[in-house]
Amino acid sequence: MHHHKYTKKSVHITTSFAATGFTLIELLTVIAIIVVLAAILFPVFARARENARRVSCISNMKQLGMGMLQYAQDYDEHYYGGTRVTNPSALIPLLAGVGWAGPVYPYIKSTQIYQCPDDTNDQVSGTNVPVSYAFNHYAAATSLAAHQYPSYGILFSEISGTTIDVQDPMETGSPTYSAMDDGHVLWWADSAGNASCCQFGAAIYHTRGAGVMGPDGRFDDSAEPGPQPTQPRHFDGANYAFLDGHVKWVRPEAVRSFNFSYGPVPSDNPSITEQDQTGEAYYSGQ
Repeated sequence: MHHHKYTKKSVHITTSFAATGFTLIELLTVIAIIVVLAAILFPVFARARENARRVSCISNMKQLGMGMLQYAQDYDEHYYGGTRVTNPSALIPLLAGVGWAGPVYPYIKSTQIYQCPDDTNDQVSGTNVPVSYAFNHYAAATSLAAHQYPSYGILFSEISGTTIDVQDPMETGSPTYSAMDDGHVLWWADSAGNASCCQFGAAIYHTRGAGVMGPDGRFDDSAEPGPQPTQPRHFDGANYAFLDGHVKWVRPEAVRSFNFSYGPVPSDNPSITEQDQTGEAYYSGQ
C-alpha cells in the first residue's frame, strides 16, 4: 500500500492596481464647463452687487427725505428755502435751495447718508464729505400743503461733484455749497458764494440722462443745458426721492422738468412757462 505524501504549497496572490487619472479630453471638458459657468455667474454677481448699491442709495434718499420732512415740521411746515449764493445779487431770489445739506443734518446725524455708494466723488477732506444729491428748487420755501400731487414731485435727485461740511448748518468752509436742481440745470455755489451752474468747468453732472422736457420739447443729451455727460448711475436709471417721502428708481425718459406750474404761471419765475393741473408734468416717474 502506497501512501501519498501531500506537500503543502503556499500560494502568493499578487494584486496590482493600474494607475488611473483624467485624460486630456476630460480635463479640457471640465475647464470648459467652469469657464461657461463663470461667464454665466459673474454678470449675475456683478448685477447683484450693483443692485445692493442701488438699494443702499434708496435708503440714503429715504432718510434724507424724512430728514427734510422733519425739518419742515420744525419750520412752519415749509421745506428749506434759503440759499448760500451771495453773488451775483440779482440771482439770489432765483436760487433758493442752494445750501440745503447742512440745515437738515441735525435730523440725519450721519455723514454717510449723503453719499451714494456709486458716486465716484471721493474728495474727502477733514469734515468735508461728498454729497451725491441735489434738492429740488421748486420745493424750496414751499409749504407741504402747497403741493397738490406730492407723489409726483421730486424732492432729491442724484448728482456728483459736491464736497461739503454737512455738519455745519451754514456749510462754512465747504469747497462747494450743496446743489439744487431746477429741472433743467444744477445750481450750486463755490466757497465764496459765487453762483455756479451748467457746463462751465463743473464737476457736477446730472444722473438724469435724456428725456428732460423743455420749452421747445424733449431734450436729448446733446441739447440739455446741464453739465455733460449725463450719467444714470444705477443700471440705466437713477433714484429719486419724492415730496411725500417715498423713493423710486426711474428711467431717464420718464423724468420731466419744471417748466410747468400747478396753478397760475408765476410772473416772478421765468422758468415756469406752462400750467399743469394733473401733476403728470411735475417730474412724474412712470
